[in-house]
Parts: sequence; structure tokens; C-alpha cells
Amino acid sequence: MIIKVKYFDEKMPKLVKNEKGDWIDLRVANAFVCDNNEDDIKAVIKKRMVDEWSDDRIYFGEGDVVIMRLGVAIELPADKKADVLSRSSTFASYGLILTNGVGCIDYVYKGDADEWLAVYYATREGFITQYDRVCQFEATDRMVAELEEIEHLGTENRGGHGTSGNK
Repeated sequence: MIIKVKYFDEKMPKLVKNEKGDWIDLRVANAFVCDNNEDDIKAVIKKRMVDEWSDDRIYFGEGDVVIMRLGVAIELPADKKADVLSRSSTFASYGLILTNGVGCIDYVYKGDADEWLAVYYATREGFITQYDRVCQFEATDRMVAELEEIEHLGTENRGGHGTSGNK
């Protein structure tokens, strides 16, 4: 499978397929720290405004939202989507949690200005350094579903949430 990659930062290390698995690491090209409120978060994402790196680090406090530009726009094949997850070391190293748990980027997000982002929540104060590896992606098959409306499913109820272990 060919995946076309456009870089927004000529100094950023290029993406490489991990020899030990199918995941491809994504790096922080730049980041912006904002308060944890809807208006600030939406404004930063919409404008794609970022702080300049100072001292090669971006500092954040507990409860801050860290919006990371990942420095790439990617054209996935039409039958694929990208699942973006934190690296297993991201929480331990930085105290950051990917806000939506898993990011899903579909194949139509492929324009020259469609730079990939990751939005993190800081559970403690800390910093990230430019080009740190914080998340990863895997290109997977996308499902195209057809929906059919019915009155009854015709199957037995399991018993509700949290009942799989009950006898």
C-alpha cells in the first residue's frame, strides 16, 4: 500500500514504518497550550495557531489542553482509514492523555492544508520537545455499512450494561 505524505516542516524526521510492528510513529512538529474550555480549544484548532518553540520545549500545566501539530498531511487510499493512538510511553513520560482515546482520520482528509493534529489533556505539569514521538497510526480497512431499519431484532436480550460476567 502506498501512502503519500506531505511534510509541513523540512527539518522534521521523516515517517518510517516500525520494524517491530505495523504502527507508524507521529511526532510533534509544533504545539499550543490552552485552557480547558470549548472556545479556546476550538479557536486554536480552527486557526491552527501555535506558540513558537522556546528553549526547544513547550511547557504545560495540570489540566491544560495541548494541541499538537503533527507536521504531516497524508493521502490514504480510498479503502483505508487511519487509527491514531498514543504511544504506550506517552502517559508515563508526559502525563498526557489523548482526549478522544482514538483518533480516526478518514481517507477524504487529504488536502494540502489538512495537517494532522492530536489533542491531549495534561494530568500533571511537564513539557514536550519538538519532534518527540507522542502518538502513532495504523492504516486499516474502513467499513462501509448499509443500514436497515427494522421493528424488532428478533434476538435474546443479554441483560444490559455490565452483565456479561453475571450468571
